Amino acid sequence: MSDVRRLDLATLRWETMPSLLHARFGHACCAVRGVLVVLGGVTLGDEFTSSVEMLSKGGEVFMALLPLSCGDITNAAAVTVDESGSIAGQVLLLKG
Repeated sequence: MSDVRRLDLATLRWETMPSLLHARFGHACCAVRGVLVVLGGVTLGDEFTSSVEMLSKGGEVFMALLPLSCGDITNAAAVTVDESGSIAGQVLLLKG
């Protein structure tokens, strides 16, 4: 549950990426300006979480960010809002 893989669309082969810091399921994720962001979910101890992790493009490990200000989430959808005025970009989170 902490494994991360990406599909190379040119070769249709799965490639292993760095593992998440916290194993989870029922989370939301999206890519924002080359950064993979993982939000919330349920940990292996069946605890809902508001934790956020990110993997920078070419990064070797996920980094923990501040937790979600909206609290714990699960089964949500995350959509990138790339045209925002934010330097880092924005994510629209549709809570589950």
